[in-house]
Parts: sequence; structure tokens; C-alpha cells
Amino acid sequence: MTKKELVINKIEKKLKDNAIRMTAFITFDNNEEECWFEYPLEYQEYVCNERCDAFVIALLPYAMKHNLNIKSNVPISEKLYYQVVSYYIPVLSKYQSHFYSIELSSRAEKGSLNKGHAVGTGISCGVDSFYSVTKHIENVPDSFKLTHLVSMNVGSFGYQGGEFSYKWFQDELVKALKVSKELNLPLITINSNLMEVYQEAHGESGTLRMVGAILGLQKLFSVYYISAGFDIKDFNIESEENDDYDLFNLLIGSNESTIFYSTGLEATRFERTRFISKYPVTYDTLTVCMGGNENCGKCEKCMRTMGTLYALDVLDRYNKSFNVDDFKRHKVKNLAKIRYFGIGYMKPLYAEIYDVLRKEEPIMYALYTVLAVLVVLPVEKLKKFVKRILPLQTVERLKKIGK
Repeated sequence: MTKKELVINKIEKKLKDNAIRMTAFITFDNNEEECWFEYPLEYQEYVCNERCDAFVIALLPYAMKHNLNIKSNVPISEKLYYQVVSYYIPVLSKYQSHFYSIELSSRAEKGSLNKGHAVGTGISCGVDSFYSVTKHIENVPDSFKLTHLVSMNVGSFGYQGGEFSYKWFQDELVKALKVSKELNLPLITINSNLMEVYQEAHGESGTLRMVGAILGLQKLFSVYYISAGFDIKDFNIESEENDDYDLFNLLIGSNESTIFYSTGLEATRFERTRFISKYPVTYDTLTVCMGGNENCGKCEKCMRTMGTLYALDVLDRYNKSFNVDDFKRHKVKNLAKIRYFGIGYMKPLYAEIYDVLRKEEPIMYALYTVLAVLVVLPVEKLKKFVKRILPLQTVERLKKIGK
């Protein structure tokens, strides 16, 4: 039986609402789709529709998950073709149970198309993002010094795409523009309909979606940094989260024009937080919340970040990013909750916070630990049990009563 194909028929770029849209006309699953990336009009000379690199790499996880061979009538960069065929497909189909081994057919072309020699990174205003930014604005060779910031809507604002994702994207741009202005670095915004073309978890494909968006500007970027989620010791090619093997992803995604680096591999999250805390640009824009564009101060990521800032004795610097006064008012309760979050599989993310508190506040640290085990842990288990047995509406009513 002949395997189904995902075919890239042609790639065009045209003016669209004061932007330049690069569209791939593709056929898969007996459907015809238009997949596009949209870039600011002033960068139109750098948009690369001569090669299919951007769309092959962005659609590759989908094709491998759904067992679709990829065929392109548009040439691909030779280096990218070699790396995908020789390494990415064989390795991922071997170590990821949900990825099939597929074929990639396209004419390969040699040579770099780059003429901009720009250096970029994304700006989400999180710890990892700020680490990539602040690490490359000074004390690096000129060829690796940041020249541009990027904000892109390719899946991290909700895999469903549409108006929901676009609004979240626009909300984040407010802080991104503020950082751009303060650092005097131009901000490039990239929009896409990738999420509508294939609605897969961002954790399975997010890195290659971003790589694809940037390869659409391979004539501009010679170097591009993508922030690592963890340090190198946690590299795991068998993980269901693609950023756990980003070093591999980004080696594969680099071509003759653009080299990608996974920044932060040399540092833990605690070390990255300490590094960015030296830069005032982070003080009123740091955003880590799991729930949106403002820090709630209650979710696991907010609590972990505040706990780190507290351990580093720099929490007061971030009183415009977090409700520091509230954290201090309920310090014992909050640090006990933070200690609870570090029990079990999340322990590595909290170990350095514990180390500091254990040395600086040994008696209080003992109290936080006792409260975490004897109070917070049972309460959290009870909450999870209640959520399983009660209707959602009842759970929401209980939350309101609790507040």
C-alpha cells in the first residue's frame, strides 16, 4: 500500500494587510491547505520563498506523527535536507513511539542565501527568554551580539490558534515592545496559521514551529537563539516534550544561511534567574505565569520564580512584576507551598532554592518542610480527590467559597 503524502506544491509571497505573507500551497490527507507565515513589510527582501525549508521543518512533526511522506516541488537547502533525512527522521522514529519513519523528497540546493547577518532571539519576557536576551547584549563577539528581538504566534499562545491565540499574542507584544524600546533593539512580529493547519500539542512540535518561522527569514538571520527549558544534564531524546532534546532539534534545523543555538544549556533555572536579576530591563516586565500575560502569584511557575528571587534576596526589585507585599505577608505559607512543589518529580527545579534556605534560614526551612509534608501535601491531595469525584460546577462553587 502506497503511503500518503504531504505535498508542498508551490510557495508564494504577497502583500497582505501591510505585511508580507509567505504561503505554501500544500496537499495532504486529500485536503488542499494554505499554510502561511506573515512578516513585517519592511523585511520583505529577506523573506525566503525560493526554498521550502520553513515549511518542511515546521510541518515535519505533523508528517511523522501521521505517517505522511513529504514531497516538495520547491527546492530545499542541501544541509537541511541531509540533516533531516540522515539524522532527524531515523533518530526520532526510533526513540519516539508516536513518530513514524517517513521519506522526504525534494531537490537540494547548495549555498547560503543570507545577506542580513542579523542575530535574533525570541522575547516572551520569561526567565529563559530574558536569559537569552541579556546573555547576548554584551560580552560576546560581534557576530553573536543581538541585533533583533522576535515575537511569534506559532503555537505557544494556544495550539487551537484563531482569535484566542492572536489576542494573547497581541497582549504579550505590549511588554515585548517595552523591552525592545529599552534595549534599542527592533522587534520583528511573526504571525502564522500553523495552528489551524495542524492542531497538535505545542510540546511535540513547538521548537520546529519556531525554527520554521525563522527559516522564512533565513536571508536576514545568520544566528538565532532559542531558549532551552532545562540545562544539558536533562537532555532526553525519549521525552514527549520536544524542548527536552532541543540541542538535537536545533542542530538539525540549522542550514547554510542560519545557525540555531539552544541557549541556557550551561545554566540551571536558578542560575539563569540570578543572571537576569542584574538587568533592570527585567524588573517590571518579567512574566512567568501559567495563566496569561500577568503574573497571578499563585500558580506553580509564579511561586517557583518568587521563591528563587526570595532566595537570591532580589525579590523587592520585582515589585512591579509580582505582588511582593502579599508574598511577604504570607511568607511562611508561601514558602511551605514552594517546598511542597519541590516534592517528587519537580525536585530538580527547586533544589537550589532549598540549598539557600537551608543554609540561610535553617530553623525556618525546617518549619517550611514540616508544613509542606503535614499540611500542604494532604490538602493538595484532598483537592485532587474532590476534583475527580465532584462535578466541575460544584468544584468551581467551592473555589469561590474558599476565596
